[in-house]
Amino acid sequence: MTTPGDPGLFGPQWLQGVAIAAGVLLGLPSLVLPVVWLPFGLLSQRPSARFRSRRAGWIVGTAAAFVLEAVAAMGVGVPALAPDYAGAPVVSWIQLADSASYLVIGVALVASLTVKPKRGLR
Repeated sequence: MTTPGDPGLFGPQWLQGVAIAAGVLLGLPSLVLPVVWLPFGLLSQRPSARFRSRRAGWIVGTAAAFVLEAVAAMGVGVPALAPDYAGAPVVSWIQLADSASYLVIGVALVASLTVKPKRGLR
């Protein structure tokens, strides 16, 4: 419990300002990044009938990354703790699943840019 005059959760006022500014500066690019990398991924793939499925995969992968980022930012399914909780760290299996999803989407998007398809596949 805090009383008036006590430092806030992050310490002194100047440190709270630095923490909030860092959160904004690091958080905004992660929300905008999928919108930026969509055109670059589409431009890096050759426009031909052979690569249409790759372009569709890139669009679906980017949309999945954007949705996953929005869900993670909203904190869906993450249990809320009391503001003054000072116990042991709480493991959130939902955040672990989010991390695994980021890894899978990232590997799929990199593979769609770097792996060359076989001749018979479209």
